[in-house]
Amino acid sequence: METIQKENVAANVPSSFRSVPLTSSAPTPIISSTSAGVASPTALTPSASPTHVQYSVIDKSPVGPVSIPWKATAVAASFESFYRSGLNALINRRLTGARLPFFPSMHVQVPTRVLYITGFKAVRNYVDATIQPEKYVGFEKPMKLVAAVLPGLFMTPISSVLEACNASQSVDPLYKRWTRGILARSNREIIFGIGLNQLTDNLEMRLPTEWSSPIRNAVACVGAGVVAGYLSHIPHNLSTLKLINPSLSYAQHMMALSGHYKLQLGFIKNPRLLSAASMTLAIVAPRGLIIRTAQVVGTFMILNGFIQAFKGTLDGL
Repeated sequence: METIQKENVAANVPSSFRSVPLTSSAPTPIISSTSAGVASPTALTPSASPTHVQYSVIDKSPVGPVSIPWKATAVAASFESFYRSGLNALINRRLTGARLPFFPSMHVQVPTRVLYITGFKAVRNYVDATIQPEKYVGFEKPMKLVAAVLPGLFMTPISSVLEACNASQSVDPLYKRWTRGILARSNREIIFGIGLNQLTDNLEMRLPTEWSSPIRNAVACVGAGVVAGYLSHIPHNLSTLKLINPSLSYAQHMMALSGHYKLQLGFIKNPRLLSAASMTLAIVAPRGLIIRTAQVVGTFMILNGFIQAFKGTLDGL
């Protein structure tokens, strides 16, 4: 019987799966019969929607959660906190016109960002190990959605503290203003979490296996970052504006964002058509979109790339 090499099993598995090597405790590959009657081995592979739990191909029961490289994740989040803060300041300048500091309250931001990123990884790991969609017959897709959404919801309060640090033009103290805009921010965090976790893994798994692991990871981070950055930008803008000016409703803030395009579309004389066109542009091409997309792409690359490169070195100390 042909021996199945462990390297072949892991060849098309995202780098996040490979933080712990396959061991002898993993399920034995199944031997299935083809139509010609020739036995062919079926390797242990991740499902179409990869998670941080490796599943048995026999009964879909979890083999066990993947170990999180805490030290590499913490160091990566520390460096990334400066990148995030600087680009957040640029986005706020685009939205408000005010020139704000690039790195305000970093004594708060750095440890909070470390807690945020490591918490994201830990919550995802726990949720993937606890919620097993395959056990909910007929409800597998809704349960997968629940598992994907929960990390972002759990991390929203911590993200709110980071957002409040950048909104330094607010007259209210940090301990008061962090709750403002939390509804829009929770939607942003859900999208960010799915992009950082599930979407990055799915894209990496579908890239050519002959590419090196760092290249596959970088390309997947860019693709996932573009999608997550675009979809999360409107919630990001609304959460920021609500934090800065809580007296206005989300609808009023959205109308204010569309007002920027009304000036550029002054050639449209029909008031209703002008309002519809400006609101459409405010949704499809919101202000600061390029900066926000670059921020999310860079964040994914810094975090996932640094963790993949240094997890063996740092966590071995």
